[in-house]
Amino acid sequence: MRPESERSDWTDTDLLTNDAARERLEEAVGQLRAELDQRRTDGTAQDTIAELESRLARFQESLDELRRR
Repeated sequence: MRPESERSDWTDTDLLTNDAARERLEEAVGQLRAELDQRRTDGTAQDTIAELESRLARFQESLDELRRR
């Protein structure tokens, strides 16, 4: 076995399962929706809201794709 200093970082990397990725995306979507609701009521600039809406759409698209698997 190689010494610790020579081992690849990839040997100890955990890969997300589809279920774990879906759970994380569901949480992120919920948090982003809550943030958007707050920003809409507190007078945040429309360009910032549009950026958050775009991010939410991308997250939701990824989540929908994971749910189909």
